[in-house]
Amino acid sequence: MRLFMRGRIAVVARHQDLFTVTWQERAILGSGSYSRLAATAERYRGSVRALIDDAKRAGLIRPEVDTHLLMLAIDGMTGWAYFWYREQGPLRPAEIGDAFWDMLLGGVADPGLPGPDIAAN
Repeated sequence: MRLFMRGRIAVVARHQDLFTVTWQERAILGSGSYSRLAATAERYRGSVRALIDDAKRAGLIRPEVDTHLLMLAIDGMTGWAYFWYREQGPLRPAEIGDAFWDMLLGGVADPGLPGPDIAAN
């Protein structure tokens, strides 16, 4: 999963211009182009769901984690990199992918918080 996150950010960074045009202009794409884009996106999302399910079977992700919601979280975290990633920025794509995976893996709440009620607020 960590390698996937790294790779996803790297692909978005490497093809930032393509992602920008595709996502910013998707509303004006013709129906044929949009249908192909939607089919490609669904194949990608299906592959991510399969990767998550494999990780669950391997005991790397808790079985009760909703596969579809985790796929959406990963897609959202990594997919918007086309908009905000800058090559001259302080972090390389692999570092961003690692940071995102670490946030998902360990959560972001301070483990020293007194209890789940406080962390939920």
